[in-house]
Amino acid sequence: EIVLANTDIADILKEIFLCNTMNVQSEIITQIYSFFETSEIESAAKLFFNFQHDITDKKILATLKEEFTLRTKQLYATDSNYLECRNISILIQDKKLYTLLATETMQFVEKLIAEKKFIESGKIINEYIQKYPDSDQWKYVLRKWVIADYNENYIASEIGYNEFTINSNTEICFAGKLPDAMQQKFLQRLNYVRRIAGIYEPCKLDEKYNAPAQKAAFMMSANSMLSHGPPDTWKCYSKEGALGASHSNLSLGYNAVDALMGQVDDDGSGNESVGHRRWILNPNNFIFGHGSTYDAMALYVFGTDGDNEKIFDQYKQKFITWPPAGYCPENFITGRWSFSLYNADFSKATVELICNGEKIPLTILESQYGYGQTTLVWEISNIPWRFEEETTYTVIIKNVPVGYDDTPAKTFKYTVTFLPMREFIN
Repeated sequence: EIVLANTDIADILKEIFLCNTMNVQSEIITQIYSFFETSEIESAAKLFFNFQHDITDKKILATLKEEFTLRTKQLYATDSNYLECRNISILIQDKKLYTLLATETMQFVEKLIAEKKFIESGKIINEYIQKYPDSDQWKYVLRKWVIADYNENYIASEIGYNEFTINSNTEICFAGKLPDAMQQKFLQRLNYVRRIAGIYEPCKLDEKYNAPAQKAAFMMSANSMLSHGPPDTWKCYSKEGALGASHSNLSLGYNAVDALMGQVDDDGSGNESVGHRRWILNPNNFIFGHGSTYDAMALYVFGTDGDNEKIFDQYKQKFITWPPAGYCPENFITGRWSFSLYNADFSKATVELICNGEKIPLTILESQYGYGQTTLVWEISNIPWRFEEETTYTVIIKNVPVGYDDTPAKTFKYTVTFLPMREFIN
């Protein structure tokens, strides 16, 4: 009341307030243009997003938005960094720019697919499918990506019986070593399987894990049986082979990529927890070792290095499914489905599987821990093993708390559309 009664004091306070406001506005604008000069457009956009309400001059605000739009278009034209440009369009709340970027990004992704850059294109497609799950345009691009990747990396990584060579010898207990070309094909298939399941970072084979895996596979072959803890009485026993056996997925009767696909399928008694599949599709595993003989395979799954946690952090809130969500080659039809999510509690989860409006009978298997991510597994007894046309299954999983605190239970919904790939093989 005293201030209002004294006009001079009120005017002085208004001037002080206006001066402070202008100083803040000036500092923000100065910092934004400083980021512009160093081409840190996204940093400038974050600053703008946080402090735009302190910019009271509407003309300056409009000018800044125009500047952001212009610089973002230039950035996209020169660098094609869609993620950064998309983030900028969201931060400056420019819907027209976001729509324009989405259209141009779709064209850019199709170019990446044509160039066989399936990692980069897969990441972008996944991001847009997550945001626009009902977009027919992005579904079309996803379908195109799945078919192209299948031809380029699944078909191309087949290892025929006549191609397989190994210089092992049980008479002298020599495990041998796989040729580099064969290891490369195996790695190609391993990366393909993980990528179609949504794990885009490429994994690698490390020789320090290949060697024990090779000796483990050799021991399994020499003794015609499988064991993660082989006794030292086994034929051609070695400590390195025993180490490999204790750290590996093991297969007998198949080798290399055929054995790998058997481990991903993980059917049969004793595999109800799909432990082999879970190790293969664990985002925290990306250093592997591989060994094969003519009738055995060992996949060393406990490899690690300093980048594991960094990669795993990207997948803490992303579920991994098999068969893969989205479009899926019919080769991967299985009676045993899985849904993996870090830190999820599936103890009271329910699962519905719907095809053509009908609920498909299924059995939820008991959850088991210790094989990579927490995983829910269910079995279907009457699923077809081939389709004459594209067929979609909808999965609805309810009552899944995620995290250690008392967070509300979540519901997850996704589709799997099986593609009859014989139509699309090049």
